[in-house]
Amino acid sequence: MNISSLRLAILALVVWDLTARPAHAYLDPGIGSHAFQVALAGLFGGIFALKAMIQGLVFRLRTWRQK
Repeated sequence: MNISSLRLAILALVVWDLTARPAHAYLDPGIGSHAFQVALAGLFGGIFALKAMIQGLVFRLRTWRQK
């Protein structure tokens, strides 16, 4: 992507953002508890992924040390 097409894309995004209209959307009263559940799921999922990566690294280091 060259500079002129990048500038054109940025200009198009700015113009689109400036011409946006309000949505007047309805927010359900239970959205706070749903957002809280999503945040907790992300937190615990991240902890689980980090734990799995650390265990994999420890396993690889142990097998590498035994060779």
